[in-house]
Amino acid sequence: MSNQSVLTALPIYISSISNALDINVTFGGTDAYCSVSGTKWSINLPLFDVNNAETCAAAFAYALHETGHVEFTEFSVLKNMIDNTKNKVDLPLKKHINNVLEDTFVERKLSTRFAGAYTRLNKMRTWLNDADIEKEKAASSTKISLKNTVVNYIYYASFIFANDYSCYKIQAIKLREYIAENMGNKFIDDLDSILREVALIDCSQDSMDLTDRIFDYLKDAQNDFSNGQQGDNSSNSQQGDDSSNSQQSDDSSNSQQGDDSSNSQQSDDSSNSQQGDDSSNSQQGDDSSNGQQGDDSSNSQQGDDSSNSQSQKKLTPEEIKNAIDALNDIATGNASLDKADAGQKLSEMLSQKSKKDIASGKVNPSDCKKDSQVNNNIQYKKLSGNAFYAKALKEQADRQSVFVRQRLQGMITAKQRKVVSRKSLGKRAIRNAGTKMASGDYKIFRQELTRKLTNTAITILLDDSGSMGGELGQIAAVATQSIIKALEPINFVETSVETFGTTSSNNIIYTVKAFNETSNICAERLSAHIHSKGGYTPLLNGLWSGLRGIGQRKEERKILIVITDGQPNSADECTKLIKRIRESQGVEVFGIGIGDATHLVKPLFGDKYAIGINRIDELPIELFKLSEQILFD
Repeated sequence: MSNQSVLTALPIYISSISNALDINVTFGGTDAYCSVSGTKWSINLPLFDVNNAETCAAAFAYALHETGHVEFTEFSVLKNMIDNTKNKVDLPLKKHINNVLEDTFVERKLSTRFAGAYTRLNKMRTWLNDADIEKEKAASSTKISLKNTVVNYIYYASFIFANDYSCYKIQAIKLREYIAENMGNKFIDDLDSILREVALIDCSQDSMDLTDRIFDYLKDAQNDFSNGQQGDNSSNSQQGDDSSNSQQSDDSSNSQQGDDSSNSQQSDDSSNSQQGDDSSNSQQGDDSSNGQQGDDSSNSQQGDDSSNSQSQKKLTPEEIKNAIDALNDIATGNASLDKADAGQKLSEMLSQKSKKDIASGKVNPSDCKKDSQVNNNIQYKKLSGNAFYAKALKEQADRQSVFVRQRLQGMITAKQRKVVSRKSLGKRAIRNAGTKMASGDYKIFRQELTRKLTNTAITILLDDSGSMGGELGQIAAVATQSIIKALEPINFVETSVETFGTTSSNNIIYTVKAFNETSNICAERLSAHIHSKGGYTPLLNGLWSGLRGIGQRKEERKILIVITDGQPNSADECTKLIKRIRESQGVEVFGIGIGDATHLVKPLFGDKYAIGINRIDELPIELFKLSEQILFD
């Protein structure tokens, strides 16, 4: 990883998932924080040594976590609870429980909606848990108290039931055993039945309602122990540590979720669960499985924490007294609540690392300030279409793209079909089937494998500067529409179009076609481009905007195509940014030079990634070469 790559990736990733929000992502100083001024939210990340993978992961997770709170948390709900709680002694525990539940809700929402979020958050939780384990080893001589065991179990179990974070399962099992032994199976079984509802939380008020239920249960359990209604170490709910009705464990389960293997094939890039932005079979976004964990429900009963328990002895009077004392300490805020806030822990860790890295000279405080400024100043508008000019543009693009469409469709068909073997069952027999059968070989049916081509997202960045008027603008518009039209029938390709340089302001980016819009809409808005009188050529802003949009796409391949007629502003910075994009983001960048611009785009994008189009009649051949390289290389 280069010294700039994470500073490139962070604002792209965070800005892409918060594109609908008004959030600044900045770098500077030694403090990590999320703050609001009026209605404007900002997330600041301190400068640090980006060659440290652990710190990079923590920075990603911190920014993602805080962005999730901005997006999903209703801060007024917590404020109302604080204002309306009469007994202020209750506040520490209520705030702790609510913070845990709200974190599970936010992280589950992020995992469902945004590509890569589950993996990043799971790594964050694993890292924090490893740090806690190291602290516990260092203090191994100190026996954990019953009150802290209950509080910590609520923390671990909530994240298991809501998010299926495997890193917490071992601790949850141990704590559950300890609680069952010292407070009875009925207590822990009833607590579990409440905690499982964390998977149903769909808003901050739901978090607060469940907080009240957990708090009230702990208070009521204290009275039950005093009245002799708790203490029977047997339960009909069949919960324990070794087996479970849900048959889930760390190593094997019906949902087959584990650390090492899973039929859900969890990854940032692909999944058989057909996940989308808003819904999926697994209801867990890019990184979850068929364990049916989602926003609305969860059938998982966490096998690590439950089993068919056998009747055991009743608790002794001393054990009942200890249980009462533990619950009293919990209710009055005398239990350890140190596991509550992941954001705070990550912020402290990043700040400490930043101070050490700057003091040791591993990072320059001036790094990447311009990048974050450019990225955060981008504003979006939409071009208004012109039906008259759009009709002529569509006719031209149809003529120029028909050759490309036909050739590409033929290549796709050829590449997707491949004879791989012979089988004993099938529909199409091989030519010498009779001979084969006579010799005792009954594998006479040909099996064809339909090969799946790589899902691809493409964003075209169209130079709309002043020099792109007249004939050059016409060629550029026809080239753009031809690419969109040629790729539209291909089911594994999605496209979008943006213009940069349309106005004298470098920060204005115009949306011509969103990923979910058609080529007809694209033609109507492109008609405005043909007759525009733009300003400079702010390619740097165009690249940042393209990355912001394509960064949230779930396709495996991501491609930017820049169509321009000349030298951009800040050419050296653009060249460096293109290199960084390819190296650290895995996004491919191509350039199309319009008119006499081939000699300019090749140094900028590289000979392999650049073509030139001087006249409209050159479009079919050149666009086919580019499309072939994009789709099949």
